[in-house]
Amino acid sequence: MKKRTQNVGLIGQKMDSTFALRRKEIVHSEPPVSEIMEKWPALFTENQSSDVTCVHTAVLHGLPILLGDDSEEFFRMCFDSDVDESFRGIDVGLLTVLHEDEPARTPHALNVDSSRAIILEGQVVMDDIPNLPHAINKLCFCRFN
Repeated sequence: MKKRTQNVGLIGQKMDSTFALRRKEIVHSEPPVSEIMEKWPALFTENQSSDVTCVHTAVLHGLPILLGDDSEEFFRMCFDSDVDESFRGIDVGLLTVLHEDEPARTPHALNVDSSRAIILEGQVVMDDIPNLPHAINKLCFCRFN
């Protein structure tokens, strides 16, 4: 990790190949963060943390299916100018707010860079949430507290 220009592809490949080893060591040994940073500095790069957010987002998109709910009702998408009309009649849901100037995306795109809003009983109760994992966490807090 001391090179000026890092080969991100190679680092990602090496990190993927050592995932099981890292996980086992971290779970069983519970080393301090400083030791982990020294041993695997690539874990603390922007690229690795955004990859984790992408994986979490993809997994969380399957949550309504596992619960037997309709994911199209739970996950809604709108442009920032349409926020007021997009959530009428939704009891519980997450709204992905896209900027009008963003390129069009498919309905199943992860939209990792878009903000999220929580809808409860047809009202936006929280907005400007940076990503889906944070939104799910906040939604659980709202519903179960």
